[in-house]
Amino acid sequence: MFDRDRIRDELKSQARDELFKSEFFEAYNRQLSLKKDKLNKTYAETVDRTEYGLKPLVQAPQAFTIEGDDELQSKKWESALKDAAFYFENPRLDQEKQIMGKFKLRYDDLFEDGWKADFRNRHALLMWTCKQQQTYFANKGGEAGECHYGELLEKYGPNYAPLRAKLAHVKGLFD
Repeated sequence: MFDRDRIRDELKSQARDELFKSEFFEAYNRQLSLKKDKLNKTYAETVDRTEYGLKPLVQAPQAFTIEGDDELQSKKWESALKDAAFYFENPRLDQEKQIMGKFKLRYDDLFEDGWKADFRNRHALLMWTCKQQQTYFANKGGEAGECHYGELLEKYGPNYAPLRAKLAHVKGLFD
């Protein structure tokens, strides 16, 4: 019985050694063939350039488009008016920078060259955007609506109706 276990262990050991040797020689021959293939090539020919390419740190922004927009870009104008209507009443400097970047990135093609928007508050920005829309539509032969702040805010701005029921007791909030 002792001989039987010893013989089995020796056979296992020999089988393991044979498997290791065959796998080792396969890997060795593979590496040797790769070296022979690269023998007459320059380093630049052997290196994969995609591994060493630089990736751009900043992605170029994509143009802002709205699917199904007409030739007057009326949906894009509605988006600009909505962004203006959701602007702050008393914005901080970082909020002004944020909306300025948004307008430059998204809506620059709508405005005339060298445009300078009024980012002081919601009223000023909404009225400026509406006047720009009227000018744009007049130049393109379209017809734009009137620029009444209350109507524009009601159409494009935030809906305060649910808040009025809850916070109507706060004096001066909805005046």
